[in-house]
Amino acid sequence: MEKGLPLYIENINKYHAVRSCWDFSHTSLNNIKSYLEERLHPYKENIVVAVAGSFGRMEASKESDLDYIIINMAKNPPRRILNS
Repeated sequence: MEKGLPLYIENINKYHAVRSCWDFSHTSLNNIKSYLEERLHPYKENIVVAVAGSFGRMEASKESDLDYIIINMAKNPPRRILNS
């Protein structure tokens, strides 16, 4: 085990399938985070993004869907901050 790794990382390294899902989840969420940070930058002080389901548990795979909510806590939020 690498020095300083959290205990859960040590445990997931014992199981290839679990580690594979954790890696996929982590990489995907970092990519999504970068995408949202770029587009939501003007609102970043008031935005919270929460994920649930397999991504929230770090168990996602290529077949997983993404369950998320974006919460804008600004007093007067714009009606729309992202375009699909």
